[in-house]
Amino acid sequence: MTAVTGEQIAQLTAALTPLLGAVCGYLAGRLQAAARRADGREDNARKQQAALVDGVKSLLRGQILDDGLRYLEQESIPPGALETLESQHDAYVRLGDGDKSINDIVDRCRRLPICSGRRPG
Repeated sequence: MTAVTGEQIAQLTAALTPLLGAVCGYLAGRLQAAARRADGREDNARKQQAALVDGVKSLLRGQILDDGLRYLEQESIPPGALETLESQHDAYVRLGDGDKSINDIVDRCRRLPICSGRRPG
């Protein structure tokens, strides 16, 4: 076996140091790129979640308006319809919207007389 001298170790170190620096730089760049991609995916996921919430709120608002105004026009409400309207309203409010006109429609529907659910005639 040949003994390794201090000079050989110094030469080896001098030769490997730039290579090690290049590998570390490459890996750091890859990590930064991966972090940027992950941030972009998280941002996209947040945007999609916000769009879903906005869409559900819009659908609930439209349904509450349509049904509520119809019951107010009829001047009565079926018992199951009141429960559904209140359930829709609760979800609408929990999603972060307390539109006063929607609240007013639901409050007015709560004061309507309960009908049998059968149409006259």
